[in-house]
Amino acid sequence: MYSRLMMIPGDRPFWMTNQDTLPQLMTMTIGDKPIWTPPSGDLSGAPGGFLLGRPVRFSEFAQTLGDKGDLQLISPRGYYGARRASGVKFASSIHLYFDYATEAFRWTFRYGGQPHLSKPVAPKNGNATKSHFVTLAERA
Repeated sequence: MYSRLMMIPGDRPFWMTNQDTLPQLMTMTIGDKPIWTPPSGDLSGAPGGFLLGRPVRFSEFAQTLGDKGDLQLISPRGYYGARRASGVKFASSIHLYFDYATEAFRWTFRYGGQPHLSKPVAPKNGNATKSHFVTLAERA
């Protein structure tokens, strides 16, 4: 997976996985060296630890252990995000909680995005395709 990740200078790729995979990650080794290391000190950088030196982040939206998408290597710079030119919209109303003499507020911010690449690309030299988002295949 790591060899198929398309890196952009200055990028900080990370692993995204379901918490169901944590017991398996903790036992993985290359030779006699573990590839998963627990977080050290401050948990804000990588509360899920590190896998091959990259932070592990948990998501309830990732598939469960054994399914395609249970472990993903993600390069955030491969995702294009855009917001509407109008920016943040604000609205307030006294009518919603009129009986309680309370005013309600609402802020709306429109944001969307998509990956830069529509499919993996083949490098000039080599035959393995590369992408900003690499997913582990289904295993059963």
